[in-house]
Amino acid sequence: MIISPLLVNAVNLSKEKKALDLGFGNGLDILYLLTKGFQVTAIEKDKILIEEIQKLNLENLNIVHEDILNYNFKETYDLINCSFVLHFLKKDARNILNKIKNSTTLNGINLIITFIDQGDFTNIHEGFFRSNELKELYFDWDIIDYFEREVKTKETNSDGTPKKQFTAYLLAQKISLSAI
Repeated sequence: MIISPLLVNAVNLSKEKKALDLGFGNGLDILYLLTKGFQVTAIEKDKILIEEIQKLNLENLNIVHEDILNYNFKETYDLINCSFVLHFLKKDARNILNKIKNSTTLNGINLIITFIDQGDFTNIHEGFFRSNELKELYFDWDIIDYFEREVKTKETNSDGTPKKQFTAYLLAQKISLSAI
């Protein structure tokens, strides 16, 4: 199982064990969280992905079949993982990010990984964050790690060169109840 070093760090920093995973995809992150003793709420809109995870009959896992845009962020969480999801939400990405921040407990951790508006893709739209924008939006949190880097793609430009895509990685801790 290949787990992001940022998720490993997020788990190590989290004092409590209640996590929210938004758009869990292949489920590797939630499996890792469960092995580390977390109670996980996992939001996913893809029914096939949900069915695959449900076959494992995992304890301490609450799966919610819902689009993140419709999810009622009524609880708070010690760790919220939102990896490679926000850019799909287009104009609603920043609103969901605010809900993520507001749903994080004091000293809770956010792990956000998203594409940014750099590179060769023509589908870069308003859901993509600007370079350093995530860092700016978390100005009132303790930013533990932030970096941007190019990620490999399989798609090519018309001249045959690989298309460039850039991703922002943020690991931050809520240090004040007024931090939203």
